[in-house]
Amino acid sequence: MVRTSTLAAWAAVAALAVACGETDAGITTAVKARFAADETVNAYQIDVDTVDGVVTLTGTVNSVAAEVKAIRLAGETAGVARVVNQMTIDPMAMAGDEIGEIADVARSPK
Repeated sequence: MVRTSTLAAWAAVAALAVACGETDAGITTAVKARFAADETVNAYQIDVDTVDGVVTLTGTVNSVAAEVKAIRLAGETAGVARVVNQMTIDPMAMAGDEIGEIADVARSPK
């Protein structure tokens, strides 16, 4: 009898944790945790705000790769309906290769 009660209690805790994970606050926490665990985006200050499942990302990153990865990680998080990107890329911090690629595109004939 006690064992059944314990199992029921653990099941209730697990269900509550899953339900809380898809609240706006839970989604924000999950996105931030994914950012912290990822080598590409963990060093950047990216602010995450969630309203009705819509995640808005703001802040400055140093590369296109970090921006793209942050958007992808946020979009793949459970409960996220849409991602709004308001991040900016610091052009002074971009790697030389990225600046060269941008310059090549700008010089290309149309």
